[in-house]
Amino acid sequence: MIKSMTGYGKGIRIWQGKKMTVEIKSVNSKVLDMNWRWSGPYKELENDLRTLVADRVQRGKVDICVTVRDEAGEAGRLPELRTEFLDKAYRQFSQWSASQSEPMPGWWPAALGQALVMQPDAWRRPEEVECTPEELAAVGAQLRALADEVLSAVDRFRTQEAEGLKKDLLLRVSLIEEKLTAVEPFEKGRLARIKEKLTKALQEWNAQWESQPDTRNRFEESLIYYLEKWDVTEEKVRLAKHCRYFRESIDEDGAGKKLGFIAQEMGREINTLGSKSNEVEMQRLVVEMKDELEKIKEQLFNIL
Repeated sequence: MIKSMTGYGKGIRIWQGKKMTVEIKSVNSKVLDMNWRWSGPYKELENDLRTLVADRVQRGKVDICVTVRDEAGEAGRLPELRTEFLDKAYRQFSQWSASQSEPMPGWWPAALGQALVMQPDAWRRPEEVECTPEELAAVGAQLRALADEVLSAVDRFRTQEAEGLKKDLLLRVSLIEEKLTAVEPFEKGRLARIKEKLTKALQEWNAQWESQPDTRNRFEESLIYYLEKWDVTEEKVRLAKHCRYFRESIDEDGAGKKLGFIAQEMGREINTLGSKSNEVEMQRLVVEMKDELEKIKEQLFNIL
């Protein structure tokens, strides 16, 4: 079954006081283009999730937003003080203070502590909080399970979106087939006019050709050439086959590129049909077929 590249899914999971959110949005693109936004700790798990998303999504421009926060709310997202940073700085200050000939004022330690706390390195952001390998593995399993649920939702969205696209594509193909059938009456009238014109020319030059056989032979060769050039039977047969092949291929998995190639072949036959028609009504039908084919190509940009 064909799938659209437009999809959306979002999932939330509460686990051991942590609120995990995964949101995935996808639109059409020639290749797989992933844009990640990660809020909270455990960013090292992104590579595992990246592989999972790539396998399931396959193609499209995909925005993935992962958020891991303390369920406690804002308080759980406050930075954590690096006590080891403060301990090391205070020890160094104490050693330096002891080496001075005069004792430091009593207010210096408090002033130093205040200055150190204001340093960016004294604080550890939530996403920098260290965790044990066991905790990381457990969180990774929860995030993968949540991402898998969200990807299933994205897949369902893509399938539903593709149903409407499929109906529209088949409608456009049917319209092309109808217009191809409508070409036939005009084609017969055109051939009759061409035959009448050539017969008249033969009658006017018949006497000259009897005295100049070489000229007559060249004329007959040119006549055969132009009759073959104006004949559109092959183009009609090939275009009809391409339309049938399009219908047969539309339910294949990942048929987007294949349908695009078939549409290109349909375009070649329609263009050749137009260049050979030499008939106003036939050319009008060809223009209408081109219009339907362009609509098909636009829709195929969003087919996986």
